[in-house]
Amino acid sequence: LAWAVDLQLTNLSDDGFDPTPAGSTVTYSITLENAAADTASDVRSVFDLPAGSTAVNLPAFCSVDAGDATRVVCAHGSLLGTLGGGAPVSFELQVSTAGMPVAPIAMAGAVGSGPAPAASVKVAAIGAPFISDSNVANNKETQTTTLTSAGDLQLTKTASDDTVVAGSLITYTLSVRNNGP
Repeated sequence: LAWAVDLQLTNLSDDGFDPTPAGSTVTYSITLENAAADTASDVRSVFDLPAGSTAVNLPAFCSVDAGDATRVVCAHGSLLGTLGGGAPVSFELQVSTAGMPVAPIAMAGAVGSGPAPAASVKVAAIGAPFISDSNVANNKETQTTTLTSAGDLQLTKTASDDTVVAGSLITYTLSVRNNGP
């Protein structure tokens, strides 16, 4: 068969990190597979991170694109089809949102084969020859994460007496106030 591979990005999620405080690190869980019988060669996944974010703690097979700090490219080598006994590939990407405002952000990903497209070609516009398997409708995913304001807690401690004699008892009162949001 001419196109006996079916690369799929089956999961791009921020489970447990939505919503999350702006300035924190969001962990995205990713799963990709070849849902066919043959082996796909030179498999890569590419991710467009939200503008202003930074990739941190990348897996060894992933790197930040030299032309765009918000593009991550991961090299997966050959992927045996799941119909031929191959297994899905799962990994995580961590994204720092330090300095980003409170707002929804989106991360987009695609899986394909061959050289990764230039970073100037955003995931939404990626097509052939990078994505050219038997079902091109399942090669891309986008995940939106909501960045929220972090809590602003204030702790106040007061003593029952300002002057204390050594060996005597003193009582402290702790008060917590939530200044929002």
